Amino acid sequence: TEFQYRTVPLVASRKRVDDVLVGVCLACDGIASIPQQSAPRLRAARRRQPARVGARIPKERRGVVGVIAAEFGGEPEPFAGGVVRYYLRALRDDARLARRVATLARSPEARGTPGARSAFLTERQLLADALAAAARIHPTDRSALVRGILVAAAHDTFTTPHAARREALRAVAAAAGA
Repeated sequence: TEFQYRTVPLVASRKRVDDVLVGVCLACDGIASIPQQSAPRLRAARRRQPARVGARIPKERRGVVGVIAAEFGGEPEPFAGGVVRYYLRALRDDARLARRVATLARSPEARGTPGARSAFLTERQLLADALAAAARIHPTDRSALVRGILVAAAHDTFTTPHAARREALRAVAAAAGA
C-alpha cells in the first residue's frame, strides 16, 4: 500500500469527502486502509449538519415559548429550538400526537396577527419526516406545523398537563439553560 489523498465516499450518507489521507492498494488501486489522522475529518463529515429553519407564527404565539421556558427555568431563545425539535421527533414516531398537532395547527388558537417569526436549527430529514407524518392527517406546511407544536406545548404544559411531555420539556429547559 501507499498513502495518498483521495475522495472517500461515505456509504450511509452518500456524501463524498475530498482530500482524505488513505492507504491505497498498489495492485487494485482501491482504498485499503484509513490512518488514524483521517478519522476526525471523516467523523465530522458523517455528522448531520443542522439546517436553520424559519417559520411564520402569530405575534400572540411569540411569547408562549418564553412563558413555557419560565415554567421550567430555561432560557427562551435556546429553549424554543429544543421544544420544536422534541415535538418533531415525538410526532414523527407517534401518530396520535401527529394528528393532534396537525389539528391544533388549523385551530383558531394557532391563528392570530401575522408578523412574528421563529427560527431554529434542526436536521432536514427530521423536519421532512414530521411534515409527512402531519400531512397524513391534514395538508400542513412548515409554519403551520410549528404553530401547532407551540399550541401543543402550551396545552401539554398548562391547559391539560401531560406528565411525560412536561418532564421532557423540563429536560429540554435544563439542556437549553446549560
